[in-house]
Amino acid sequence: MQKRGQVTLFIIIGIVIVLLVAGFLAFKGNLLKSEWEKAQAESLAIPDEAQEVHDHVSGCVEELVEEPVNLLGMQGGYITLPEDPVPSSAYNPFSNSLEIFEGSGMRSAYWFYEAANGIQYDQMPLKEEMELEMAEYINNNLASCTSNFSLFQEYNVSVGDVYTEVEILDDKVLFTVDYPVRIELEEWVFDFPYFYESVDVPLGRMYEAAVTIQMQENEDYYLENMAYDVLVLDEDVPLSEQNLDCDAETWEVDEVESALKTSLQNNIQFIKIGGLDYSISDDTIKNYYEWNVLGAGFNDISG
Repeated sequence: MQKRGQVTLFIIIGIVIVLLVAGFLAFKGNLLKSEWEKAQAESLAIPDEAQEVHDHVSGCVEELVEEPVNLLGMQGGYITLPEDPVPSSAYNPFSNSLEIFEGSGMRSAYWFYEAANGIQYDQMPLKEEMELEMAEYINNNLASCTSNFSLFQEYNVSVGDVYTEVEILDDKVLFTVDYPVRIELEEWVFDFPYFYESVDVPLGRMYEAAVTIQMQENEDYYLENMAYDVLVLDEDVPLSEQNLDCDAETWEVDEVESALKTSLQNNIQFIKIGGLDYSISDDTIKNYYEWNVLGAGFNDISG
């Protein structure tokens, strides 16, 4: 009888230990979740009567958050490109942005440039400005996406103003959308909580890498030095050399411009940023075109 009692005691102790371990793991998992993740999980507790309307708004939010992230990435960190202080004209062929594909109208802002009048401009966006622009994009487009709930007239839906907060993390972008939605179905009333979405893109780390590259270029003038090498090595581009002939040398401006553009294009495209993920089979080319800017921590980003 005593042995049987001891066995029972051991079984009880074993069960208690298992429960304690399971409880600790559950607590630990919840502890590791960010406040944003906890709030997102709580926002999904929606009654069946409101699920259809909630899914409609959530679908719009999920669709919309991709757009400002992609647009900002293509336009050099801007949703709306900065206004050019010196408008482009025949007398000022340069601009504060670059047309990515000729005739496409798609432009990317320069972070640093020199206007035709010789004034230099720095227009590197701040992370906080990028977050505000993406938030404003959601605020301006969410109501249109939901079609003002024209498909849910039987629910008697009323809404308030949209207010969005955006946080750029290293590996993702978090969107918290405060969109007050009230459903009245006969005598039943329900108010939606916040809507939460994230975009899995390492925007924070890419921004950090881009800022590091820009700051380093401002210090060592790597691109300027590379361009000067092109000028020296291209025989079709007159720079500075002595000629003992008595005949005067002449060049066609259009031909020189064309030769210079071709040389720059053929060389600049091979520049690789040291620290990013890329491969160059030829060590000679690698040693010349590799620009050692970034340290460890970015080798999972293609360059």
